[in-house]
Amino acid sequence: MQNIFKAPSELLKIFLYNFLPFSMVFYLTSQKIFSSILFGVQCGILLCERKEQLMSSINAEETAYQAIVKMVLSKEFAPGDRLIENEIAEELGLSRTPVRNALRKLTAVGFLENPRNRGCSVPKLNPQDMEEAFESRRLIESYAAGEAAVRAKAASLDHLEKLLDRQEKLYSQRDVQGFHESNREFHSSIVALGGNSYINRFFQQAFWRAELYIIFFDRFYRLPEEMNHQPLRDPAQSATCRDHRRIFAAILAREADQARHYMAEHVRTTYINLTRYSVTLQARPFPW
Repeated sequence: MQNIFKAPSELLKIFLYNFLPFSMVFYLTSQKIFSSILFGVQCGILLCERKEQLMSSINAEETAYQAIVKMVLSKEFAPGDRLIENEIAEELGLSRTPVRNALRKLTAVGFLENPRNRGCSVPKLNPQDMEEAFESRRLIESYAAGEAAVRAKAASLDHLEKLLDRQEKLYSQRDVQGFHESNREFHSSIVALGGNSYINRFFQQAFWRAELYIIFFDRFYRLPEEMNHQPLRDPAQSATCRDHRRIFAAILAREADQARHYMAEHVRTTYINLTRYSVTLQARPFPW
């Protein structure tokens, strides 16, 4: 009777011949899959870390940006004063990079200037510059308001109305920085609704330069020690709040001509009030 059992050496040969190649292929394939998974996980971790670093950088830059605007609003810097990058970074507890980027952004929109690349400073203000800034705003924003009356969608109008409600609340609380930001957002939103990116870029330059005159000469932005009157708190007595409501009502009613007219009058009234309440600017005649 033939022995049905193979010798151990024969069994080893059969195993090696039939199963070892498959085992090697499986082993190598699994190693590649594992390596790919590990590489993917490492890439994911790296991307998350980079994203966190990027978000941290963006947050630091926004913190620096808002802090610098607040410093100018609170008159820590006067027209002509230089802003020293490392001093601001140290005061804010930030590295110099986000502060440098924030200064560049504010210079790009005309809120600061960097003459001959010798460092950023608050622009020196003068009646001629003021006239040009407000005339530019009048032309740009009146056109944009008319376009907004034609183009604006219902959701955008709801946003504008909520913004006006918040703005009046900030005025009554005398939240100078909050009111300044809401005012900027109101005007920026109307220009954006006009749908012209070139006009939006021109607007940014004119608006931010005009804001400097409002910050340093408007009665609402005066520091307590500069006031010879009670702080302004009643939105019903604010020409700005009233004008904004009229502009919004015209846009809401799709009255393009009215929207253009009210915006032009708003910029004109702001200019007149600044020259009325500032001895520095009183000598300048009304140009348009």
